[in-house]
Amino acid sequence: MEIKPDTSRVLMSDVLKGTIPELEDEIAKDPISGKHVIAIAHRVVAGKADGLVGILRGVLFGKDPEIAFRIELNDAMDIVDAPQLHFNGFEFHHGERIIKMPGPFLVEAARIDDISAQDQMCTLSLHLKRPAR
Repeated sequence: MEIKPDTSRVLMSDVLKGTIPELEDEIAKDPISGKHVIAIAHRVVAGKADGLVGILRGVLFGKDPEIAFRIELNDAMDIVDAPQLHFNGFEFHHGERIIKMPGPFLVEAARIDDISAQDQMCTLSLHLKRPAR
């Protein structure tokens, strides 16, 4: 008697079910998508542009906006210590919805709160202002 494998089915342990796509063309769901507002900061330090991603804690829109978001402590320390820092803008993503806050912005004041020693995360609050033209 010969045992032939059934290659038309993929077997998966109960532990892995729901954590990885079952089929190659199935898209894995982002665990924080739709639950949080994701803040994307377009920062420029000494002429070098890059992005910074965190979880939005609060935002004040207006002439001198304020933003607070949860990021890694090292990134927050880099922002507080950065020479010639400005932001070209921010984006706030919640599911498919995106709100843009175009810059440029200078940092008037910064605060680091809610530091977690366990996961090295913190809340960075920025008081921003538009540069004089």
